[in-house]
Amino acid sequence: MTKKWHVLLTGFALAGAGSVIPANGATFVFHDEFSGTALNTATWTAQTGKSGGLCSSAANSRVSGGLLNMTVRRGSTADCPWVGNRVISEGKRSLGYGLVQTRAKWNAVPGFWGGFVMFGTPSGGRRLADGEIDTEITNGVIHYRLWSVNAAGKRCGVPIDKSSKTLNQWHTFGVNRQSTNTQFFLDGVRQATITKAQMVAKGCTWPFTRRFSMVLSARAGGYGGTPVASRFPVTSSVDWVRQ
Repeated sequence: MTKKWHVLLTGFALAGAGSVIPANGATFVFHDEFSGTALNTATWTAQTGKSGGLCSSAANSRVSGGLLNMTVRRGSTADCPWVGNRVISEGKRSLGYGLVQTRAKWNAVPGFWGGFVMFGTPSGGRRLADGEIDTEITNGVIHYRLWSVNAAGKRCGVPIDKSSKTLNQWHTFGVNRQSTNTQFFLDGVRQATITKAQMVAKGCTWPFTRRFSMVLSARAGGYGGTPVASRFPVTSSVDWVRQ
């Protein structure tokens, strides 16, 4: 596959890595082109087990032909009726402010739940208190979210949904995180902005000054609804991730 390079915003920091200069001259502080034959374990961990009530297996991820392919299939136990894939950068890579993008094709059939999520660097407390940034995909909808907690420690955030009939096609999803707002993009066009003022007005904390790790996921059930068995297995593909 021929990959199109985009010169992104410069000056963003990545823990443990300096600027990367690809052969054609484009410069990124971080990128993964999935151009090898295996997942880059210096950046990603492919999870096996249950997270958020849904099951994943490292065996359901495969790097081939310049793509990370993530498959969701029927499971073999009552505890895991559907098994997908979830790769995380936590503990290996984290991103500072700026634009991070991924080019992906999510095979969002009924019951699918996947996408591109970012989590604040763990502080040892409740996960949501460190911040969560969602670009999540279900059948026909892109869910843009900022989550944290309120004074009582309960989930608190601003949700924005956008319908899409082309989620089984290639798109570039972007998240531009700044000190007082986060912007969400689809194919370079801004879709939503969630600000610190909006979050504070709802009684939410603002932990989005932290560094954030990345998650790429393709799973079924839960927030995605009841899977339609005849539509599985399905495979979603990620072409690249860049900042």
